[in-house]
Amino acid sequence: MEKSHQQVHETQAAPEVLYQEGYVDEKLLPIQRIEGGESPKQVKMQNLPVPIRMIGYCFFGILVCMIIMSLVVSLIR
Repeated sequence: MEKSHQQVHETQAAPEVLYQEGYVDEKLLPIQRIEGGESPKQVKMQNLPVPIRMIGYCFFGILVCMIIMSLVVSLIR
């Protein structure tokens, strides 16, 4: 009887298989393994609750306005 996968005895260490996408900082790798092994994911604004999305949109809107105003003021002087 042939088995498709190799069984590991309880005292043997299982071979470690990591599926990682993109850049992973070597200093954070042990912490990621402790927390579940997933690499950090990009935040998608559509998945957040509406009040948090509005705060984020307002923050980025104010940031863009400040950049535009600083450019206008620097051109006037």
